[in-house]
This record gives sequence, C-alpha cells and structure tokens, in this order.
Amino acid sequence: MSLSLHFRLSLDVASEAKVCRLLIALRKEAIRLGYQRASGLRQLPASAPSTSCDTWSSFTVEARALVRDPDRPDVCHEVEPLLAIGFRAWPAFGDTHASLALCSYPATIVRPDGSSFPTRLPPWCWRSSCKTEAANDAEYGGVVNFVRCHLGVVALLDAAVRIGFRVEVVDDAEYWEKRDVLALAGHAKEHGSLMAIFAATMYGLSRDHGDLLEAIGLEDSGLSKVFKLIWLTRTKQSCKSSESESYL
Repeated sequence: MSLSLHFRLSLDVASEAKVCRLLIALRKEAIRLGYQRASGLRQLPASAPSTSCDTWSSFTVEARALVRDPDRPDVCHEVEPLLAIGFRAWPAFGDTHASLALCSYPATIVRPDGSSFPTRLPPWCWRSSCKTEAANDAEYGGVVNFVRCHLGVVALLDAAVRIGFRVEVVDDAEYWEKRDVLALAGHAKEHGSLMAIFAATMYGLSRDHGDLLEAIGLEDSGLSKVFKLIWLTRTKQSCKSSESESYL
C-alpha cells in the first residue's frame, strides 16, 4: 500500500494580502520544523502556461478543482483557478515534497452546452497529497526518513490549524487521527525488530530534529527518552559483540 497524506486547506472570505500573510507564516513554520528546504511564495494566474519543462507544472495541475455537476452526479467538471498562491516544502531527504497553497475560483462554471451552475467552492481552498512513503528509501535513511517526512507534514498541518486555516486530512497511515508513532514506523517496517527500528528513529529525530518532536508533543513526553535509551543500549551491545568477535 502506498502511504500518503491527503489534505485540504480552506479559508473563509479573505483578501489576497491576508492569504499571502498566512501562507508566509506557514512557510516560516516549515523552516522552524527543520524542513530540508522551502520554496518562496509563488502566484500563478489561470493563464500561466504549463509545460513539461516547468518545475511548477504539477502545481498548476493541482490548482485545478473538480466539482460535481448537480444535474448529473456522475459527471465532474474541472475548474481553473482565478489565482493560485503557494509554496513547496521538502520535509525530509529526497524528492518528496508537500505543496501548500490557496486558490480562488469562479463562482460559476459553464458546461460544454453553454449552461452554467454554481461551483460552491470556498472563497479560498486547496487540495493536495504528499506521498510520504516515497521517503522510505535506503539511500536517504529508510524508515527514519519516512517517519521524519510523515511527522513533518502532520506538524505543518497542525501549524496551519493554529494559524487560522481550516484543515481536513485523510491519512493512509492513520497517524493524523491516532498519533501513534510506533504504528507509523510499523507501516514502513521491512526487516528487523520493529522496536529497534523505532528506537533508531526516535533517537535520530531527537538528536537532529528536537523542534519537530516538540511540535508533535513527543519531546517532553518521556517516550523519546525511553527509545533513545533502548537504541543507545543496543548500540553498545553491538559494539561489545564486535569487540568479542575480533578476538576469536
């Protein structure tokens, strides 16, 4: 199963200036959380060209909304945004990124036959997904990188709620609802002891990404310290075993 975080951001009536301020604040949160990098804020008008050479072409595609036809529930229509404002952020090593944005859409859409109907979309909204399982690559740290990626996106969406966005999330790993880090690590377990994998994950995160653990409520919970101890103990035991074998 491919694990992703699917999310929707929306705002009630707001000026373009306010939308930019809130997105800038969200970008600052990504940096504070230790994201690998975050792009600058970008605005895309509906007329912006999209080519395969444009690194933002997928952003342009994501900005298009789908609305169901009220007279034909089995038919959906694509709605081009009037304006899309957003940025991209990379929560972990590798190419996995999250696109955070808001779009303004027309109040009505015209069918191919010339008739129209209201889109009923919020004044500003955005729907996207982040395939966090792609971060589970041995080249970038495997499960540790995956957990860091998934927790990073969740922490940023939590920050979006605090900043004032309305946030809806569907989490394939169910972490958004349950906040169970051990279960999250279990989704990416391929080899070895789950406890050892999770201990390594928590040790790595607490050593290098204390702000992220604090954001998701684990830094001061005691859980982080327990698994750091497990990992350090295992490491010491492995070293002793290696030393013993060297004399055989």
